[in-house]
Formats: sequence, C-alpha cells, structure tokens
Amino acid sequence: AAHVDRKQQDAIRVLRGQLPITRDDAGHPAAKAIRTGKPQVRYQVSGGGSQGATLNDAHLRLAAQLGARSAVFLPLVARGRVLGVLTLGQVEHRYAPGDVIFLQEFARRAALALDNAGLYEAEQRERRAAEEAADRARRLQIVTAALSSAVTPAQVADAVLGQGVDALEAIVGVMTRLTEDGYTLEIVGSRGLAPG
Repeated sequence: AAHVDRKQQDAIRVLRGQLPITRDDAGHPAAKAIRTGKPQVRYQVSGGGSQGATLNDAHLRLAAQLGARSAVFLPLVARGRVLGVLTLGQVEHRYAPGDVIFLQEFARRAALALDNAGLYEAEQRERRAAEEAADRARRLQIVTAALSSAVTPAQVADAVLGQGVDALEAIVGVMTRLTEDGYTLEIVGSRGLAPG
C-alpha cells in the first residue's frame, strides 16, 4: 500500500489495518472483483458514490482524507485463479473506461509476477525442508555409528548425548534409566550440566 504523497502514509497504514476484506463482503468492490474475476470501477469516489467502495464510516473518512476521486479494483488472476486484488485510486483526475483496459493488462502482469514469486517461495520452502531432512538423516547416521561401538550404558549415554546435544542444538542433555526397582531414575550420563 502506498500513496504518491508521503504525508499520507499514516492514513494508508490506518486504512490498511481496517481492511479485513473477505470474498463475502457483498458491498465491497474488491470482494466483488474476487468473486467475479472482473474489474470493479468507481469512476467517481465522492459523496454517495464512495459508499460502495468503503466498508464503514471510518473507512469512508480515510478515503476522503486520501483524496481519491476515482478508484479501480482489479482482480489479480494467474493460471485461472484469483490471487488477490490490485486497488488503485486516482487523485488528479477520474479513471476513464479506456484506462481500465490498460490497467487490466497491468494487473495481469502483476498477477503473473505474484504467482511466480509464490512458486519460487514454495520451491525454496521445499528445498529447505529437503536440506533439513538430509541433515537430520546425516546426524542420525553419526549417532548410529557412535552407538554401534557402545557396549555399556555409560558409553550409550556418551554416544547419544555427545552427538545428540549438538545435533538437536540443545544446551543440556540428560539420559536416565529406571533402576531395578522400577520406580527410581538414575542418571546414566549428561552434557551441559555444571558438575556437582
């Protein structure tokens, strides 16, 4: 969200915070753009005409403060799916029908870029998840190798805690086991605890 006049940035922030628009907000043109996939144009945003472009009286006052004379709500459509809405307000003059054709093409390109950015983010998330899974598998292999030569409980604890505390980025680790009576835990080994 931005305004050509930097002095209006506070009003933009307030307006942005008041816009939990859903596709079911029947009277709002952005919601209608989402539902229909077609641009919604308010050639004149002033007086009674602005009511359909706002959610409530406070929103109406902010729109007036921003000085919008005309507004267009363009669905952002990529791969047959509406991703959102690009809302543009004009303060110098009113949008004309011919402007909407250009703005639709602008919105189409913005939607493709937004979709591509989403695909890139998804690919990066998948790559990070794969790297984390490979790192966990590598850590398990190290612990398994260390455990293969452990023959006493203390050696098991040493292998598990020696590798596990670092691998799990823990600051402390304690391995206990039940004593023969089945009620008491005894410490087999620890890492990160102060002695004593």
